[in-house]
Amino acid sequence: MIEKLLKVLLVSVLMIGLTGCYGKTERSAALPPAASVKNTIVVLPYGDHDAFWQQFRQGASEAAKSAGYRVQWESPPPVWSPKTQAEMLKNVLNLNPPGIVLGPLHRNKMQAALVDTVKQAIPVVIAASNEDTAYKVTYVGSDNTAIGVDLAKQVGKLTPQSHSRPPNSKVLVVDIQPGMRSFDLRKHALMQTLLQSSPNLSVAQTQFSDENELNYEESYLQSKIKESLRKSLKEESYVTAVVALDENSTKTAWHVLELIPAEKRPLLFGVSVDPDLVKLCHQGKIAALAVQDAHKIGAESVQAIVGFKDGKRPPQQVLIPYKIISAN
Repeated sequence: MIEKLLKVLLVSVLMIGLTGCYGKTERSAALPPAASVKNTIVVLPYGDHDAFWQQFRQGASEAAKSAGYRVQWESPPPVWSPKTQAEMLKNVLNLNPPGIVLGPLHRNKMQAALVDTVKQAIPVVIAASNEDTAYKVTYVGSDNTAIGVDLAKQVGKLTPQSHSRPPNSKVLVVDIQPGMRSFDLRKHALMQTLLQSSPNLSVAQTQFSDENELNYEESYLQSKIKESLRKSLKEESYVTAVVALDENSTKTAWHVLELIPAEKRPLLFGVSVDPDLVKLCHQGKIAALAVQDAHKIGAESVQAIVGFKDGKRPPQQVLIPYKIISAN
């Protein structure tokens, strides 16, 4: 009974927050008033230094400036975990900003912190990797399921035809530390599409070590991805294609594969906006890339906050087109 009453209360608070009545919504007693950061939209991303987030940041900053706002970018710490991100979000709430753009590090670790954003009537836009929560204004990013489907089609199209392909040819999917919803959606769609459209290709996955404490520190992740990919390439026979489904794993996979002689090197399919990797794709060294419009994702995320503050309710999700590029 108490649980039901709590749910009703939270839904009621959510509806108040989503009608723009910020001045009429009371603060939670657990979160005392703090200094306001007027006209400052806080961005709490799950990445920082890679090309995607740099372009995202530029788009967000430009959109904020044109609307009379500014962006406060909360960079992740060197050692990164979902718990740390939830704590950072709670600290951001003490600033009482007019809006927050959140790139969730893990698909289901932010619920408690997001409930507090509703209590304070601070609108949150989820960006880049979606979150299964009612406590958001909208999701802005790519259609990650479609990315997985399109990459699978590229794998079927560009790998050697079945008559010249060894009977046990494999597609090796580069796995990463679990929990990233965007990656999980891409992987599921990729593998389902390969199963249906390329049954003559078998699929294997690298084995990212399963650890109790999630750790998303960049160099740590790259070393783990590199280690698991090298091990799988050594153990698996007839690997004709390697698929990496985010920017970090695509970059790391290339660093492993470029050391293999070109005539023996599996084709690489990936997801990245990095100009160096895009150039390699145009040169034919990478088979195909899904290239997101990170600049526009950043801009639209901020614009969704600004529009919401002006009383314009955005759609449930704002999908930003991406493109597939290849040398062929």
